[in-house]
Amino acid sequence: MPERNRVQALVPEGFEPIPNPVGTAPGLWLEDEAGIVAVLPGVPHELQTLMREVVLPRLMQRPGRPAILHRTLITTGIGESDLQQRLAGVESLLDEHTRLAYLPDPTACACA
Repeated sequence: MPERNRVQALVPEGFEPIPNPVGTAPGLWLEDEAGIVAVLPGVPHELQTLMREVVLPRLMQRPGRPAILHRTLITTGIGESDLQQRLAGVESLLDEHTRLAYLPDPTACACA
């Protein structure tokens, strides 16, 4: 077994492994009085599968937990710095629980 795969199989103390049906790296789950930590693989389809099939259902089962909402707005033909400058002031309209991120993605395309 390659050393990289052996390291992926290690589970830090207190964490529960989350089996990964679409890859080799498992996810990890930790829940204690301080909160919840979910560690997921970085490969997009693996991360999305574990988030959709394990993490979000577990979070939804917890009463009194705040909802997690995520929205994506894809733009094309403009860099994130220029976009941020053009949208100056929008962040002041957000409450303390809402975050805005400008994330470049060269694979995103609005051309369908």
